[in-house]
Amino acid sequence: SPLDPYAGLAIRPLRARRLGQPCTSGACAPCLPRLVERSDPVLGNPNYGVSLVNAPGNSIAWIAFNVGSCSLPGVPAPPLCAPLLVPVNNSLAIFGAVGTGGTAGNCDGAANVNGGLPLNPVLCGIEFSAQAGIFCFGNATGTVGDGTAVTSCRTTVLQGL
Repeated sequence: SPLDPYAGLAIRPLRARRLGQPCTSGACAPCLPRLVERSDPVLGNPNYGVSLVNAPGNSIAWIAFNVGSCSLPGVPAPPLCAPLLVPVNNSLAIFGAVGTGGTAGNCDGAANVNGGLPLNPVLCGIEFSAQAGIFCFGNATGTVGDGTAVTSCRTTVLQGL
């Protein structure tokens, strides 16, 4: 079965869990921005990273990471169009501001956070979460903050194989 973690003699890494719905508001294009993992969250993987895709073009993004899982009801973060579901505490790490590229009015914006995971067995089984907030340039005024977008929150379990 596709949900079985065993495939032959290999173990399939767990996939991230999503919580919440993406949203856009104001001058942002009506996109459904998402965070996706570019490779498996396996300890020792030097190519692990997270990408923001399908974001409003010509915008600025921040990606928040923290230890722990996403949770409801979240923390309101005006002017964002949805609450932050990533844990908000002293461990919060925010990457950005990053330009998404693309064209205003389109859903062709993207951003990457490159990392890699250390080969440290102490980290095995730890959950971390990620969520992006996006500020769009208004189509008419060109000022930041004329609209916002937020991704759903992703919870990922660090694994060792």
